[in-house]
Amino acid sequence: MACVTGTNIVNDGLVFHFDLENGVKSFKGKPTSNIINSQTISGVSPLVLTEISNEDGWSKYSISGTWNRGTYPWGMRIGSASLAGGVFHSARMLIKINCRNKFATWVNNGGLHYVNESGMPSSGTRSAISLGYDNDGLEVFEVKNDGFQYSTTYANPTTTQVGYFHSRPLSDGTTFDPQTDFVWVKEIQVEVGEFATKFVNGIRLDTASIIDVSPTQSTITAANLTYRQDDTPTFDGTDDKLSVSHATLNHPASSYTSEAWIKMEAAQSNLYPRIWDKATILVHLSQTSPFAVAQNTQTSAGLRQVAVGAAFNNNIWTHIVTSYDGKIGKIYINGNLLISNDFGSILNPVSSTTDLGIGGGATYTGREFNGEIDQVRLYWDRVLTDAEVRQNFEATRTRYGI
Repeated sequence: MACVTGTNIVNDGLVFHFDLENGVKSFKGKPTSNIINSQTISGVSPLVLTEISNEDGWSKYSISGTWNRGTYPWGMRIGSASLAGGVFHSARMLIKINCRNKFATWVNNGGLHYVNESGMPSSGTRSAISLGYDNDGLEVFEVKNDGFQYSTTYANPTTTQVGYFHSRPLSDGTTFDPQTDFVWVKEIQVEVGEFATKFVNGIRLDTASIIDVSPTQSTITAANLTYRQDDTPTFDGTDDKLSVSHATLNHPASSYTSEAWIKMEAAQSNLYPRIWDKATILVHLSQTSPFAVAQNTQTSAGLRQVAVGAAFNNNIWTHIVTSYDGKIGKIYINGNLLISNDFGSILNPVSSTTDLGIGGGATYTGREFNGEIDQVRLYWDRVLTDAEVRQNFEATRTRYGI
């Protein structure tokens, strides 16, 4: 996930902004529930783990005992979770240790393992990815088991199981000193799904997944978004969309500017798949040849439209800005003014109770977008100048390879 965007984004008049690649501020991860019963680990007898501190989310455990179980593969385990039969689950944790030299196998030899059923429909894909070294020189691993599954006959309706991570000491007689031998863990998560997502200590609701980082801080509801294995969301063209209540975002009194980066991943299956819409703000792609940008401005006289025959290539990011000052509507592509249309008279936006929809109409089914939408910004009662539009484009373009 990318970090914070450039520092020279125009903020004057900004009332809405989300950034799906900003995992620190704006994108908190897929809505999910952490179903594990604790954030603790324990030793497999005769090893004993004792929690002695917690700092920066890391739980530190001392290790004691003398190993006497031969090649038994697991010396440590995470807590139990209630797992439904016939359902895919995934598990994830972070771990580091200061006495790795005392182990014949460590997490990078096999990751995290759920067992106890012969012939599980899926034992999952186990992995241990090194995240580098901390300030004390300890290697940090992200340990996962993606997509394991118990059968309905074995676990109907549920089975309570622990997860073992590969941690077999060197040999029988290997002794651990609780004064010097330690292991640290954090972010233990077990969830329903075919791959592990970002850590949440409890439940991450669909209203807590994507955050508006503008001063307005409107609540964004993520409905049916599709998530890749790296936890990034896309819009699948079927029912995926974001919505924001009109009660929190209000409505522009006279003018607005709307902005987004979009990437179409496939030809749209419906006419006019929408990027966002709310009363006077409608920006969507027309499925004509070539694809076109359309800006609609609803007035008391009806629907006004500026249509532009600008081609959109699949799988290529495009920066789109539209603005309307009550009289003149403009469309910009990749920082450049594409068209300016004078409607001939001052027509202010009409107040509406329609919610904002991103990827499709908030209350309308059909015409959903297929692809990716990022860096959505709305400016109320504010029309960005040509220079400001270019400024926003230049501040973010490198992320999208332009």
